[in-house]
Amino acid sequence: MTSAECTLVGPDALLVKRRFKARREIVWKAWTEPERFTKWFGSHGWKCAGAVLDNRVGGERSMSLRDPDGQEVRVFGEYTEFTPEARIAFTWNVDGPGRDVKGTLVTIDFIEHPEGTELQIQHAGLTDPAIRQEHSEGWMANLELVAEFVDG
Repeated sequence: MTSAECTLVGPDALLVKRRFKARREIVWKAWTEPERFTKWFGSHGWKCAGAVLDNRVGGERSMSLRDPDGQEVRVFGEYTEFTPEARIAFTWNVDGPGRDVKGTLVTIDFIEHPEGTELQIQHAGLTDPAIRQEHSEGWMANLELVAEFVDG
């Protein structure tokens, strides 16, 4: 699995998987250190303009994303689970023009693999099919971008 794979799990959740050559520690840091995270996070012309990653249960996880036209969208939530180098879970809310996603949950598992790391992202609570498709495409694009960042 050298490219991202996405499947629907249940009526409102996505499961996206990808393997990386990089060690788990490196992939973990790409997701939890703001100075690394902002270098790769985005998709389809979207850029991360800033991030707050307060890495603890109850801590803030937010980012400002800029679309190709320069409009900003805020993605925000808080950590519900934080197990170093193994798992993070956080609420996911989107506030921006034409985008209103509230109360969804993202869980990311960082799994050691003989050839590096497998990342599994489950995004639950995406009840609108169009929003679910948009997030599917976004997560898959993000995993390709993080692969470029961690695997070189």
